[in-house]
Amino acid sequence: MKSKGLTLLFSILALYTFVGCNNNSQKHTANPLKDTLQIYVDTSLAILINEQRKAYENDHINPIIQLKYLQEASILKALINNDVSCAVLQRKLTENEKQFFQKKEDFLPKEYVIAHDAFVFIANTHHTRDVLYAKEVKDYFINGHIKDYQFVFENNNCQAIPYFRSYYALNDKQLSNAFSKNRLNDLLRFLKSDKYSIGIIPFSYIADIEAQSTIDMLKGLKVLSVKYSDSSNRELTINPSQESITTKEYPYIMPVVLLNCNMEKKSGTTFVNYIFKPKAQRLFLKCGMVPAIFPTREVIVNTN
Repeated sequence: MKSKGLTLLFSILALYTFVGCNNNSQKHTANPLKDTLQIYVDTSLAILINEQRKAYENDHINPIIQLKYLQEASILKALINNDVSCAVLQRKLTENEKQFFQKKEDFLPKEYVIAHDAFVFIANTHHTRDVLYAKEVKDYFINGHIKDYQFVFENNNCQAIPYFRSYYALNDKQLSNAFSKNRLNDLLRFLKSDKYSIGIIPFSYIADIEAQSTIDMLKGLKVLSVKYSDSSNRELTINPSQESITTKEYPYIMPVVLLNCNMEKKSGTTFVNYIFKPKAQRLFLKCGMVPAIFPTREVIVNTN
């Protein structure tokens, strides 16, 4: 009896030890400090990337995604200071910025274009223009030549300002040829009461043309086409759409870029793999962006 009792006691102790070790292992694996990926996000992309984070967390335990929303200049400063290794911007790095990172860290940052947006021009339905010439847009910013309209930005911090600054190599004085409102609703109200000005907003705001919110937004307004000559001197008039952005026929396209500045391999690989999967790319499409890889259409056959 004593022998059987000792055997049972040792068995219980062994089982307890195994369960205890296994529990400790599980706690260690679930430790939020073990695998955390901090991503700095341009404030204009806050809603979009937060939706991607929530979708990611539905399927993945690790890495834990921490998002920090900042203006572009603050994000670049953090990258330069090695405060963060991953960011989402609405542009690619310039050649000077790439060379700086490579010289400092002996590492060329990896850029993943995960989606595209574009900038479109909207105006009062009674505005005299239905089409803008790309050359006129350039002349307006550089020389202030156009007399029958003026450009208006959404606000002083909108992404359109650095975009056109870079696109046409503008200085502050040239950018002052346009002015800005305080927020989107202010811009829309202004344009609906003004037959002279032309607003500049992201395409993603109006991508879902059948949505009631888009119909309400554009009531009393129209979206202008852009005319330009291509490399073969063929004159094209292009309406902004997901198709013309995908084909790159529309000229004012803006990439959404996931930037890897030497982020931890496991965390980085897992999240990058996710962002290019159909689920994530379909979410970009739903949010009015043009995904980098168009997701395949899912056909579900009900056999019941």
